Amino acid sequence: MKKREISETTINKSISACLLNAERLIEDAQTLEFEKPPSSKYYFAIISQEESAKAFLLYLVKVKIIPWNEFILRAMNSHICKQLVGIVIDYLEPDFDTFVIWCNNKTPVTKKVKDAINILRNEIIKKWESNNWIWADDYKYDSDAKKVFNKKFDKLKQRSLYVAIGEQAEIISTPRITTEENAQKEFDKAKRFLSFGKSISKGEKNHFRDYEIIEEGFRKLFSDIKTK
Repeated sequence: MKKREISETTINKSISACLLNAERLIEDAQTLEFEKPPSSKYYFAIISQEESAKAFLLYLVKVKIIPWNEFILRAMNSHICKQLVGIVIDYLEPDFDTFVIWCNNKTPVTKKVKDAINILRNEIIKKWESNNWIWADDYKYDSDAKKVFNKKFDKLKQRSLYVAIGEQAEIISTPRITTEENAQKEFDKAKRFLSFGKSISKGEKNHFRDYEIIEEGFRKLFSDIKTK
């Protein structure tokens, strides 16, 4: 990728396009509310989350928290990277019950969020930058962040659409494994992610919990990334 200044107009259009598509996917999922099994609703909801996560990455580039290069572009096309960013958004824009608990206790940024950002930078992008890069083989990541990193969450997404076949030609799973509870959970999360994306695209960020701490975490971890 040739080094050049990214146009703010261009990046704003890209953010808007991602959020519009996230909203369309939510609307598509909504029309499938009474379909059984709710696998397509589940799938569309997660893809919508990924589009909102992509919009957030673009925003971080826009405000120069993350430098722009081919590896950041690659991350925006990676389901795993976007799902890791989704862990961060889920913390910043939590569901109501989680927010009430946080308001009462003011707990610090969770290990899951820190690990999601660490995995994105140190386990994925730095390995793209250098095949010789080794992070921490024995590091104990949060189980949810590790589940995303190991592609287990993405496999669940894929299995919501496809029949999985094993080595003996047996059926491993069908889309019927998707429960209504999980579909609704991801659908509600997609709506929260979209709300976050719309706010952040307007620079409205002060009401998100610990936003400045998390933004600074991104800034520090990505400060050594090379532009080309």
